[in-house]
Parts: sequence; C-alpha cells; structure tokens
Amino acid sequence: MDKNNLGVTGYAFLVLLILVFCTSVVAQQASDGLGGIFKTPTGARITSTIMDRIASRKKERTLAGGRDGTRSTTRIDSITNKSEASVLFRSTGTQLKTREIANLIAAGNPQVLNLLTALLEEFDKGASEAGHPNDLALALSFFLATNASIYHDAGQPSDPQMIELRNAIAGALVEGKALNGVTDRQKQEMYETLVIFTGFTLATYQEGKQGGNAETVKVSRQLAGQNLSAVTGISPDKIAFTDQGLSIDNGSATANDSSSTSSSSSAQVSAVQKDPFPDRTGYAPQKPLAGILKDSITMDDLVGKWDHGAGSVQTYVDSSTGNYAGTATSFYGEQFVVKSNGTFEYKFVGRANNKTVRETDRGTIILSAGYVTFKFEGRTTKKYQFIAFNIQPTGAAILSLVEVHDTFQGYDAAGLALECGHGDGFIRCVGGEEWARIPLQNR
Repeated sequence: MDKNNLGVTGYAFLVLLILVFCTSVVAQQASDGLGGIFKTPTGARITSTIMDRIASRKKERTLAGGRDGTRSTTRIDSITNKSEASVLFRSTGTQLKTREIANLIAAGNPQVLNLLTALLEEFDKGASEAGHPNDLALALSFFLATNASIYHDAGQPSDPQMIELRNAIAGALVEGKALNGVTDRQKQEMYETLVIFTGFTLATYQEGKQGGNAETVKVSRQLAGQNLSAVTGISPDKIAFTDQGLSIDNGSATANDSSSTSSSSSAQVSAVQKDPFPDRTGYAPQKPLAGILKDSITMDDLVGKWDHGAGSVQTYVDSSTGNYAGTATSFYGEQFVVKSNGTFEYKFVGRANNKTVRETDRGTIILSAGYVTFKFEGRTTKKYQFIAFNIQPTGAAILSLVEVHDTFQGYDAAGLALECGHGDGFIRCVGGEEWARIPLQNR
C-alpha cells in the first residue's frame, strides 16, 4: 500500500479558488457541520469512547515504564478481529453530504461541489484498496491523525500509521458498543463529513507545502485546529499524532475525558488523603471533611440522579402598623439524570411572583481538562469547573462545581484556597454549586 493511498492529490487550482473566496466559510462550516453531527448523543458517545481508549492506552504505556504497549494493542486487535460489523456501513450508493456541505460553503458553485465530490471519491478508492471500504473507524482515524499532524505542521501520516490507529479505534468502538443502534445512513453521513472536511484541509496543506506558500500552510493549520475542536471539544494543542501514535492530553489530574462504564475506568480515580482546604489562621475552624474525597472523576462517577436547588422566603410587615403584610416565596430545583453513555435528562421547576415554571431538556456531557460541560439540545450550554467529588458515609455523593463563562474561567490555586472550604463537612465554593446524589439503595 502506497503512502498516499488514503490522501488527496491533484486539486491545486480548485483549492486555491476556494481559499480565495471561501476560507472563512469553510472554517465556520467545519464548526457547524462537524460540531453539529458530533454533538448529538450518538456523536458524543463515539468521541468520548475513542478519547477514553486513547487516554487509557497512554496511561498503560506510562505505567509500563515507556514500553511500546504491546499488550494493549494485542487486546484491541483481538476484539477488532472478533467482530467489526458495527464500524462498517452499507452504502446507499450515492454521496449523502457533499452537496449539502458544498451549498453551505458556496451555494450553486459547481466547482466547490466538484472538489468535495472528488475528495470523497479518492478517499473511497484508497479505502477499498486498503481493504477497508465503508469503514467509519477508518474515517475517524483519517480525521484524527491527519488533522493533528497538519495542525502541528508534522506532515502527512503514513497509511500504516493510520491503519494502526484505525484498528485501535475500531476495537474501542466495538468493545464499548458505541455504535449500537446507529443506522447505516447515520454512519455514512458521519463518514462523509469527516472525510470531506479533512480532505479539503489536507489538500490545502499539500498545496501550501508544494508551492512554498506559508500563508496557505497557515490557513490549513487553522482549518485542522477548527476540525479537531469541533469534534473533540478540546483544544487542538492537546492532540498530537507522532510515530508513537495518537496522544491526547485530557487533564486527567482533575476531570477525566471519559464516558467509559468499565470498572477499570472507575479504578483510575483515587481517594485524596490530604485535606485540600485546611483550616486557616484567623478563621473559624471548619467542620471535619466527611467521607471520601476523589481527586478526579469519570462518567462512571456521574451516573445517577443529581439534584440541585435553592429557595428563599421573605415575610413583609406593614411599617405603619407592624402587622403581617404577606409572604413572598421563590425557589428553583434542577435534576440531572445521567446515563452511562454520557447522555442526560434534565428537569427544572421554579416559582417566583406566584408563577411556576417547569422545563425539560436533554443533552450530552463532556469531561475535559478539569471542566464538566453540559451540552443541552434546547438550552444554552453550561460549563463548570470541577472542584470536588465527595462520597458521604451514607453512600450519598456531593459534586462541587463552579460555573464558568467567557469572563470567568474558574478559580486558580490561590482563588480555590481563598474561596473554597468545608464548613458543612463537604466542599463549598463562593459562587459555586453543590449537587447531591442519594444512595443507590434509596433511589
């Protein structure tokens, strides 16, 4: 198999034409098109399964003292050879996404449609020659390896490297049953979307390199970073592809990028032996920290029903007579029911000014670099800094979070020391939230 069987070549003129008029649009559609298809519950499950496997393989190699991870690779390949049906799809016989994406980039421009069609056809041809036609795992490998390599200006990965990564991805998806219930059409749409955006980025990169055009190379690297961010939800700076394979820096010291439900993932979470917020001189002593405090979480830890809420009651007195003049009550309650596949169901009820509001929604959860992100289908995305996960003696769990936004990305170490403590026996932070999960036997 030649090095570039799974690459793209020969589109210099068309690529330059699109770069002149449509680069910003391509970048935006990468965010909307790729992000849209992978921010669904199915897409999020696929992404988190792969990221969890990559992260766990990295940890296995580290614990093995830097060895090549042969044991892990053998295990993955044995699973892959057992059954790969779930990563394959039966094609409709026509391209499903090229015209849609072409119209988003430049509606009615036949040259854009011709380019995207040719890019997909060439990849399909190379995939068939490599023995992996209609293979979503191969498209994911092509996407991750190529975009990571381009973003870091490391050239184009070889076919053997991409096939090795493909086998690891296939093994993870099969073992994690991440594609159960996903239709052939859905797989084909994901496959085409991954290949089209990656193929265009690679063609741009090749054109810049061959023509010695630094600006074109820069644009291709920007596109690659946009692609990676849209699908994984983390910075492309944390994703690399080298001779050692794909690596992802997932910030596992705090919140792990994982939605795995395996017992091994849960075992990676360790109990904190030292109080992270000890008593301070000049301040009242705190209540001793109850239960077991974990320094990191995986999706396993979040599975269950979580409740959070607050309320207030105000009593009014007539200033002239001193008589009771009424009471105003306001409250709200939120409930998240988190499932093992990283999806959640959401309920909200609130009352103020004699009006009651009830809402429901659903979405997916992303654990990444110390943050817990809730991507709702209807409501605005909410992102929290992970502070603590405390298992109480009763078996209940308390999840301590601080909401972040554009102008506040959470507390640094000094801020945590100043604003957080355990006056009630579990971690609270100024401006934060504490969610409670009742013991399993009481659910």
